Amino acid sequence: MYTKSMFLRKSCFFSRLSFIHTARVISNWWLQVAVEFGGFCGYSVVRLASVLPNARIYTVEPNSVCSAVQSRIISHAGNAANVEQVYSYSKDFIEHMATQDIKADFVFMDHHKRAYKPDLVNMVRQKLLKRGALIIADNALNPGAPELKAYIQKNEGILFRHRLIDTFLEYSDVVPDQVLVAEYLG
Repeated sequence: MYTKSMFLRKSCFFSRLSFIHTARVISNWWLQVAVEFGGFCGYSVVRLASVLPNARIYTVEPNSVCSAVQSRIISHAGNAANVEQVYSYSKDFIEHMATQDIKADFVFMDHHKRAYKPDLVNMVRQKLLKRGALIIADNALNPGAPELKAYIQKNEGILFRHRLIDTFLEYSDVVPDQVLVAEYLG
């Protein structure tokens, strides 16, 4: 049983580990294509790859320094076989997904918070999410993604079924935050 206390971690590393593990349990191993927007230094994609060894995972990071560090971490962890690093902005990768007919059944959003809603709307519009796709948006409260939360809530029961999980901001046990977890109803 997964409880709220599982998500109340002091660092983003452990918080993300909990979410990736929970995603695996929720999905019952049906994940085939996962997309991470905002790969930073690679910790979350390494964990994702370890619990989803049969999935094709795209980690999208536009910062060249972070991308270089991420590459070394992915290689060191031995996850290079099922992880494709994409040095790009999320909107450009979404266009690439459309041209290559890549459909995701897992999306982890941890990039520029103002891009969360436009990116998700674009993926929905271009039919790039499989029915039942799981979307996890980190930092939904702090610094916040109010536009994404409003979009998901407006489309509750139509396009999405969701919940907000209360947690704390990375590296803190006092600053509140939320993670949005949504299922795409397609």
